[in-house]
Amino acid sequence: MTHRLVAVMAALLLCLAAASTPALAKKHNNTAAAVATGAVIGLAAGAIIGGAIDHSDRRRPPPRPYRPMAPYSPSAGIVCYPERQLCLKNNGRIAASWTDREFGW
Repeated sequence: MTHRLVAVMAALLLCLAAASTPALAKKHNNTAAAVATGAVIGLAAGAIIGGAIDHSDRRRPPPRPYRPMAPYSPSAGIVCYPERQLCLKNNGRIAASWTDREFGW
């Protein structure tokens, strides 16, 4: 179950225990009411503490490597275009070896 659902369920149980405590105290003895209230309060506290745990580091994908977005020239006669992930020769043909080297084709 999600932590939010557990917190909501614990809050509902806490409300039910608070409403039924006077009835338990009158019908039985104060010990039963104290035990019931303590159990519900403990569940609510556990749900609140469990919901406060930071889970932001779970299965975070690795950051993408930085690639400049402007065209650049890794060598004379070669121009690479990061937005297209393509390197071209000066004559307009694809430079396959440079494209593979720069963009992992």
